[in-house]
Amino acid sequence: MMPSKYTIYLINPKLEFKHYATQEYLPKFLGKKIFCPPLSLPLIASLTPPQFDVKIIDEEMDNIPFEKIPDIVGITTTLPTIKRAFEIADHFKRAGATVVMGGLYATYYTDVALLHSDAVVVGEAEGAWEKLLEDYENKNLKTIYSSDSKTEYKKSPLPRWDLIDTDKVISLPVQASRGCPYRCEFCLVSKMFGNRFRYRDVDNVVSEIDSLPLKKIFFVDDNLTANKKFAFELATRLKGKGLSWVCQASIDVAEHDELLQTMADAGCYAIILGFESLNPASLKEAKKFHNKIEKFEKAIGIIHSHGIHVMASFIVGFDEDTEDIYQKILDFTLKNNLWFVLLSPLTAVKGTDLYDKIEKENRLLEIDPSCINGMVPNILPLKIPLTQFFEKYITTLEKLFEYETIHQKAISLFQNFDFSNEDTEDIKWFEKFQTTIFVLRRFLLTNNESKRKLFIELFKMARQKKIAPGKAISFLLSVEGIKDWFKYEKGKLLNALEELKLTSQ
Repeated sequence: MMPSKYTIYLINPKLEFKHYATQEYLPKFLGKKIFCPPLSLPLIASLTPPQFDVKIIDEEMDNIPFEKIPDIVGITTTLPTIKRAFEIADHFKRAGATVVMGGLYATYYTDVALLHSDAVVVGEAEGAWEKLLEDYENKNLKTIYSSDSKTEYKKSPLPRWDLIDTDKVISLPVQASRGCPYRCEFCLVSKMFGNRFRYRDVDNVVSEIDSLPLKKIFFVDDNLTANKKFAFELATRLKGKGLSWVCQASIDVAEHDELLQTMADAGCYAIILGFESLNPASLKEAKKFHNKIEKFEKAIGIIHSHGIHVMASFIVGFDEDTEDIYQKILDFTLKNNLWFVLLSPLTAVKGTDLYDKIEKENRLLEIDPSCINGMVPNILPLKIPLTQFFEKYITTLEKLFEYETIHQKAISLFQNFDFSNEDTEDIKWFEKFQTTIFVLRRFLLTNNESKRKLFIELFKMARQKKIAPGKAISFLLSVEGIKDWFKYEKGKLLNALEELKLTSQ
């Protein structure tokens, strides 16, 4: 084995202001650090030749050893983490390390990233990262690296999860495809990863899943079920592996009953669906032509009938939206028993068609980049005053996750649909004991009557075999995680509101 000649730190900067949907507080209940780490750094580590000794440092889990100076520091960048990324980069650059930046921010703000780094990887890492390391060894480092073409992506190397303490996380990400043929105005996926789907061989995906140290998975594909034949083959191969997983899909998955049942049998417990809007004019504005509002309710019912939760994503703040859009979302989610709602203000991200349009119209708001996390608008709305729009957003979030609202949705959902199949994931007895004690303490030994009532009724239904006990506990943990987010993080939303008030003056 070739001895290591060089040392590399691959760093994921800490995100200080997280969207509630990241379930920031849920891991703390279980003695963990984060729900799901990013895939990018373990994948880049797998592309790194053996003469480089790689250390992954995710600031969400571990402190950066600033006192040690490696040969190369690679930093993944996003807009909300960029301030921290620059702090890290500046420190190591001053100390003499070669600093490389990659990711979304470095791709679309390359000139700015180069003010804090020696080189930038633009776009996908495959091909570009290996060439950068080769040039580094030859003392011929360039400033910008990008692949000549998109990687074929039939096969992908096993991510280096051995470089991360997976005992600190709940689930691990897997990607089976890249790209998207849709061109939604607000979305960056087709720009970053191409406007056609590229699929890995199913054997390659299954081999990766078999190698994972955890059985809980989040498929990060933007639409895992776009190719129904591929999705069916993959789900079929995952049956019997004791997995528990979540994916993103388009609403047309509900038209394929056999696929849904196979996914459920393979351990799929939730699907994230991007409804985006209940306003037809807003869907047209966003170029989300494949979403048909008249099909939403039927699709939700079909997915629920397979014992799979629907995690519903909505965006507010389109030009055609008026203030009543919030009440429409509240009513729709209550009627259809959608308890996990991902609600976000429309955000213009550089690289999207939306950003170009809003910039031309001079409607981009100058806000702290750490707030561009899917919860704070950076667009001046057309039909709703800015502060009124954001105040209504905050109050709607609170209404969505009131215990009374959650109770009503949960009872209706579990009484009308069968969630009795227990997850096949093998959970350690200590973790089961720990979570059971936590749930009892939070929901039974409480002065909050709504919480106690929710707990008692859920476990009545568990005895009636309408919901598996493990799924009831997971549901309560998720609800409590979101409630804790509001308890400890709402102040950041209110601070952002005050900043927006100043902006709008």
